[in-house]
Amino acid sequence: MKTAVIAGSVAAVIAAGAGGWYYVDQRIRGEIDARLGAAVESGQYEALYYDDLSFSFDGSVGISGLHIQQLGTLYRLDEVKVSKLDYSAAFPREILVNIRGLQFPNGIPDVSNMGSSRLGALLSRVVTNDSIPLEIDYSHQYQPDNAHQLDSDMALRLPALLNLDLSSSMRNLPMDSLAAVGAAANADPKTTPPQLLPLLTQAEFPLLEMSMQDLGLVQAMMELGAEEFNATEADYRNLLVNQARNAYLFLPQNAQQLGRDAGNEVANFLEGGRTLTVKLEPEFNGRIEQLQTQLMGALLTGDFNRMAELLNFTLTTR
Repeated sequence: MKTAVIAGSVAAVIAAGAGGWYYVDQRIRGEIDARLGAAVESGQYEALYYDDLSFSFDGSVGISGLHIQQLGTLYRLDEVKVSKLDYSAAFPREILVNIRGLQFPNGIPDVSNMGSSRLGALLSRVVTNDSIPLEIDYSHQYQPDNAHQLDSDMALRLPALLNLDLSSSMRNLPMDSLAAVGAAANADPKTTPPQLLPLLTQAEFPLLEMSMQDLGLVQAMMELGAEEFNATEADYRNLLVNQARNAYLFLPQNAQQLGRDAGNEVANFLEGGRTLTVKLEPEFNGRIEQLQTQLMGALLTGDFNRMAELLNFTLTTR
């Protein structure tokens, strides 16, 4: 009798667990499907679907084979992991997305219409069986109760080419209002929604930073450029380095020092194996309403040094 009771209890627990697992699975799938469907309905994508979906009890979701069709091009993200996703908000308060692998089921798109044969040649260096070993990590934290502050970070890696890191902070730009503007723009792409300008005017951008680490991109571009101009790789590199260092000569007198400094940093980056960083930490905490007046005044008077000071612009190579 005891054995039967224990067995029955275990069976009931297993059944309850299986039922709970099925309920959670269906709810998560439904939520993910709804979000993908909303993205397609917004007009940003022509199609969004996946091969398989899994989830963990920590709330993370794994998607295998996320197919995306956009502007007539179909591509596939091999693995997508979404963590820390808040399902209760249309725009997540916190999210972490990891993407691994990019594939083109219909073959690599023809980029010849972009006017550059180098892009296609560069892609051919990293493509294997219509697949690119792309890695992307994105995260953000959104605090609507704290002036709608949004802090975001993204890291993009292409082995043997580059590491690209982007960071930004933004305030006073409600995501629901921005989504409404985006929906209006998608409904009529030929017009600019009238609420866009006042929305951006009140926004603050206290930090924008981009850092690019060369892992072979510079060398690849030098080889491709040298081949195109029928020159040696060393001669082509020297040409670009000299152009970067002397570009300031074509600028107004009061902007030449800024141009000279920036040109030297770019020239150093062209030597290869370096990291180039561009950073903006504007005055007034990056408030557009105050910045635009000051920037326009500096531009009209040709005070380029003041413009750089207002934006707190720095460009460095290490």
